[in-house]
Amino acid sequence: MDYQTITMRVLKVLLILALVSAGLSLLVQGAAPPGQGKRITFTGGRRNDFCGVSDGKDIICDKQSGDPRNEFYVEDLMDGTYAFKSASTGQYCHDQGNRVVCHSDVVGAHEKFHWVERDGNSFAFTGPKSGTKRHYCADEKNGLVCNRTKLGQWERYNLMTTETAPEFKGADSGAGFDMPVEAEPPFNLWRWFFSWFM
Repeated sequence: MDYQTITMRVLKVLLILALVSAGLSLLVQGAAPPGQGKRITFTGGRRNDFCGVSDGKDIICDKQSGDPRNEFYVEDLMDGTYAFKSASTGQYCHDQGNRVVCHSDVVGAHEKFHWVERDGNSFAFTGPKSGTKRHYCADEKNGLVCNRTKLGQWERYNLMTTETAPEFKGADSGAGFDMPVEAEPPFNLWRWFFSWFM
């Protein structure tokens, strides 16, 4: 067997491994697509009323239990941020700075929220409109406003579930926001194969 034949066979094996790796990566990434988030309800810290979408599509915490407008889907965007989609409007919630409105059809920069885990089902979250400052979202009378620099009672929410609660992977502890969060990469057969020769 000459050198050229051996080289061709090795290249064929590597090509097959690359194709298998690409297929496995797609399977892993497609196991939980962003569009299939956990369905939740939550109450605000101001009066402990349920938070839901108003007629103007703002999130306002003035609803009673059982109102279908209270339900949201929480989607893990796999980059350390989460998006919520209103179950009643079918649209994503957008941080406008002075209000949070569920009227977006796609996830952009202002639909990506950071979650802060607190005790048990109590949590807080920060709005993307404030950029790296990450201002907390407060339960105001006229709706959610993401402009708070400190975490108080009105910035805390209680998670009430209608399905399994989302696991806020990599969520901040609340002590600070200097810990970068990265999504776990999918299994790469190609990289694994070459690791044997490195």
